[in-house]
Amino acid sequence: MAANHDGMQWLLERAEGLGVAVQRRSAVSYVPDADSIAAVEQEAEAARAAGLPVQWRDGADVAFPVAAGVELPDQAQVDPLDLLHALAAEVRRLGSEVFEHTRVSGRDGHSVLTSRGAVPARRMVEATGMPFSDSGGFFARLEPQRSYSLALDLPDSIESDMYLSIAGTTRSVRDAVLSSGTAPDPGRADRVLLIGGSGHVVGRARSEREHVEELTLWALTHHPGARVLASWSAQDYFPIDQLPYAGPLHPGGQEVMIATGFGKWGMAAAPAAAMVIASRLLRDGEGPGAPGWAPALQAWTDHEVKGVASAARLEAATAKHLVADRIAAVRSAAQHPDGEAPREGTGRVTGTARPTAVSTNAGVTRAVSATCPHLGGIVAWNDAECTWDCPLHGSRFGADGRLIEGPATGDLRAVEEGPAGHEGQPSPTIR
Repeated sequence: MAANHDGMQWLLERAEGLGVAVQRRSAVSYVPDADSIAAVEQEAEAARAAGLPVQWRDGADVAFPVAAGVELPDQAQVDPLDLLHALAAEVRRLGSEVFEHTRVSGRDGHSVLTSRGAVPARRMVEATGMPFSDSGGFFARLEPQRSYSLALDLPDSIESDMYLSIAGTTRSVRDAVLSSGTAPDPGRADRVLLIGGSGHVVGRARSEREHVEELTLWALTHHPGARVLASWSAQDYFPIDQLPYAGPLHPGGQEVMIATGFGKWGMAAAPAAAMVIASRLLRDGEGPGAPGWAPALQAWTDHEVKGVASAARLEAATAKHLVADRIAAVRSAAQHPDGEAPREGTGRVTGTARPTAVSTNAGVTRAVSATCPHLGGIVAWNDAECTWDCPLHGSRFGADGRLIEGPATGDLRAVEEGPAGHEGQPSPTIR
């Protein structure tokens, strides 16, 4: 809690100093029905034990069901892009540089390898969703999850507090104040309602589109007359013992630092991780000392011991998919012996020794290797975003095989090239 508090204070101080708007709201952890009130009671007890000034709520005057909740007043919300742009401008003002659209693929000696060439660097910080350096084994200690969000334009008033369900299907509800000139209908909407939830492990959903449809149905059922302005998804990485990792990639090392495992609390946990890493990198100069809570976030302490049961569960699920997905590919090959193209907006994996991922999107059918170049997982079709997602450790690729995100550092190879697993060029289209 202390780490998140300090991280939040750092972020809010920078936002105020850089002129980024911040809204103050109460955060309400709630349950939708009386059968789950015990969960709220436990939440309230834990919060009070931690010294938080929470208040009990019997229901709430909102459009969706709230049987009971626990309220933490005077919390904050901020537009992350507004803050990101302001921080980037401040970095440049202080004499450093920010490079966008530049992929980092590794490190060679004292150089960082990027898509635009090598950059000399005595030390490097991998502040990525999941470290792409496999040698630390963090892919086995993080569970990648996707979740979904909607932005709604409501004809009536918008709830002003921040709500998060803690029982049943997860739902997150809050408002967002639009920046000047970005309202969907100029002169009318200056706030929208954001609704999120329906999370699942990456690549392991029966249908991602169904998750979006489920969330949309819930939103419009409780807010009739609302207009969906946008929908999107996010990817978060959950650590095995619920604590982020901030520190060296290898025990005792100093050359490569990592910051990962924030779950859904990166706005506070990321600045906290930055404090830990800065104290390490600058300890031989005039840098700040490590905060008292820093050991709780260290990458190599007793994290691994405390989370061994969770790690075993994650890797058991990984092994299950590694085998089951190859069996499914063989079955798919038997069901489609003539190699007919998938229907528009769909994809399937087929083949035996060399599983192939075939999809049709925007009228174009493409075929790429179905083997993720990270650790050999068999990718699955994401029918909400028309991507190939790896169910092992969360790498994601476009329909053409191009890498989007994850611990993989290369594309899905074209089926015509090299041995399975080779990180080649993305596949050409099949007409």
